[in-house]
Amino acid sequence: MYHSTTISLILMASVCSLVTASIDEVEKHAELKEQTSSEQTISFTSPELTAEDKNSGHMPDYLRCDACKAIAFQMTEYLAKAQQGKNADLLESEYMDALEQSCFQKWEQYGLKEVYGVKHLSGPGLETESEMGMVMFGGPWPGRLFKMCQNYLGEYDETEIYQEYRRNPGSLRDYLCFGSSGVCSRLSKKEKRHSPKNEL
Repeated sequence: MYHSTTISLILMASVCSLVTASIDEVEKHAELKEQTSSEQTISFTSPELTAEDKNSGHMPDYLRCDACKAIAFQMTEYLAKAQQGKNADLLESEYMDALEQSCFQKWEQYGLKEVYGVKHLSGPGLETESEMGMVMFGGPWPGRLFKMCQNYLGEYDETEIYQEYRRNPGSLRDYLCFGSSGVCSRLSKKEKRHSPKNEL
């Protein structure tokens, strides 16, 4: 039979070994967590700008489709705001004012972002807004978006744009960017012409 002192010593030794084991487990878990988090860390860098990106007065060709989609989104937003609470068509002065305002905004919420190694415009209404990456705001992009938006109001009649919006509020993007003469359609055809498959 064990004496009570001996039993107490055995119990204390068992408790100590359990505490030591649990501390070791905690340390191992913390070390593993630190390794995992360091492995999952992703660093982002600003997109590298070409001479055209920096110095051209116009939107570079490879960004014109993104720019068109951003402009169509903003026109839709401004027309929706003007149309809010009104069942009847807006007066000509009202929709022309809404479209002008959509162009004369500051465009500060748009910038350049590199996504999977490809530079895109990023901001409201663009798919790249939800992608991870560092956005380069400011610089030449707001001025180029303003100029391109103004060009659309010169190329298309404001009444046509408004009628298209009234027909289907979500259709301005297709109307401006993906129609037969839309910049996204033209870029898509150009890419197909220059694809390796077509060069064989």
